[in-house]
Amino acid sequence: MGTTTLNEAQWKDPRWRLNNLYMVVTKKGKAVPFRPNWAQQQFLDGAHNRNLILKARQLGFTTLCCLIYLDDCLFTPNMTAGIIDLKEGDAQAKLQIARTAWESGPVHPNPRIAELWKGLHAGCPLVSDNGGTMEWANGSAWTKYT
Repeated sequence: MGTTTLNEAQWKDPRWRLNNLYMVVTKKGKAVPFRPNWAQQQFLDGAHNRNLILKARQLGFTTLCCLIYLDDCLFTPNMTAGIIDLKEGDAQAKLQIARTAWESGPVHPNPRIAELWKGLHAGCPLVSDNGGTMEWANGSAWTKYT
C-alpha cells in the first residue's frame, strides 16, 4: 500500500476520512479498509441534511451510515448519534460496526493511517463503552436504540 501524505484540508474533509480512515469487517470476517461501493458513492454525492434511503438490501447503507455517525462523533464535539432498530441484536450489530472501526484504526494496514489513529485515540479517547453507548472525551456519543 502506498504512503499517505496528509494535509490539513484532507484531515478536515469528511469524504477523505470516510475513504481512508475506517476499517470494516467483510461477510467473511476479515477486517479491511472501507471503500464506498457504487451505491454508497452515489448517495454521498447527493447527500444533504435530510436523506431518505428506500429499503435496499446488501448495498452497505447501514455500514455507511454507521461510519458517517462515527466520523461525526469523533470530529464534532458534543455530537449525539444513534441508530434505531426493532430488534436488540440488530441494533447491537450496527453499533458494532462503529466499535470495530474505532478499535481497528490503530492497526490499519496503512502504517501512516495507523499512526493517525493512534493520535486520534490519544487526543479523543473513548471514555465509556457500556455495550449500548460509546462516549468520547470530546463529549460526543454514539448510541443504539430499540
